[in-house]
Amino acid sequence: RLARHGDPAVRDLVEGLVEKSAAPVLAAAKRWLVAGQLLPDAAGEFFIRETTGEDRGDFWEKRYGLVETMVPSFVPRAVAEKILVAGKTITFLRRCCGDDRSAFAAGEAGGAKKGAF
Repeated sequence: RLARHGDPAVRDLVEGLVEKSAAPVLAAAKRWLVAGQLLPDAAGEFFIRETTGEDRGDFWEKRYGLVETMVPSFVPRAVAEKILVAGKTITFLRRCCGDDRSAFAAGEAGGAKKGAF
């Protein structure tokens, strides 16, 4: 609500605070979505975690999971689930299919051109 405040100084302050506080989550989400890799997260702040121990057996179902309590309020649950699946897909392609290219490499190497659709 404060981001829509009529006073420009209050609005700018709140927008700056939100931007700075969201930066770590957005950086982790970007790495997960682009490379299928999780950033080191000693504090456990990201909402996707890799399991450890025996639970790692079934790659698709058990290797990575959503931590419900860590999903930020500005990320709807449905979007968090899509982020999880997208990163799993990138990771699957990298690990199981031997495709170690960046998610954007295919587009740069003659894939769909900007504005082609």
